[in-house]
Amino acid sequence: MKCNRFLIGLIIALIGLTACHAGIPDNSNSVPVDVQRIIQKLWDLGIYQKASAGYDSLSEKELEDWNLFFLPDFSNHFLLSNYSDPADINLYPLLSDASIGGESIMVLTEKEIALLETKFPHWKNRMPEIDVFKVKASYLDEQLIKYLGIPLSSTNKIGFRLDYLEETDYYYGFLSETNCAKYEILEGVKVQENLILLHWKIKTALSHLCGAEGMVLLQDNNSGWNILMNKSNNLPENYLNGEADSAS
Repeated sequence: MKCNRFLIGLIIALIGLTACHAGIPDNSNSVPVDVQRIIQKLWDLGIYQKASAGYDSLSEKELEDWNLFFLPDFSNHFLLSNYSDPADINLYPLLSDASIGGESIMVLTEKEIALLETKFPHWKNRMPEIDVFKVKASYLDEQLIKYLGIPLSSTNKIGFRLDYLEETDYYYGFLSETNCAKYEILEGVKVQENLILLHWKIKTALSHLCGAEGMVLLQDNNSGWNILMNKSNNLPENYLNGEADSAS
């Protein structure tokens, strides 16, 4: 019953988030009006009465697959902020600990440091004990497109704190405390053939994240799944409200 109440509460919140999309043209990165109606109907009936409403629960195997989807540190970082449009994701918790992997390199050359200190004053003033990292611009776009369906240029750059060097085509940033956490997908429902609504919870993490939970809506784009929106009621305030745009 506790899960039931939590899901119903978050579906109400999702309804509020989706309402602002009523006038947005239908595309791969907006929530269609008919989906808003479906979420409303699921709330009216109670999400666990979805079978009679024509909506199916995910199987144990499907839940296992979704747990694997959100297992890597970077993929589960997309659950660390509230957004009703992928363009409004808070990029600070997403990119602040170099969990993006792949092309993320934590060693800078003397030339890179000199360029950064020349172009961005906050690099000259940084404390020597603060670790830094860099990520190839094309790789960052590749990962954002993989999970959100849009490149960095199509986001509103909320909380974006990385600095870009044209000379290297890399973004550079300072490492914050790690956001690593163990997530669990508790349950889910097929909203439409290509739309999945999942209930997630952080099982183990640093104290400021432990116990946080929420719901995420994903859409099948035929080559993978894109996250359309995410909602949590109990993430830390700086994660919920976003950070200032990059100081650069």
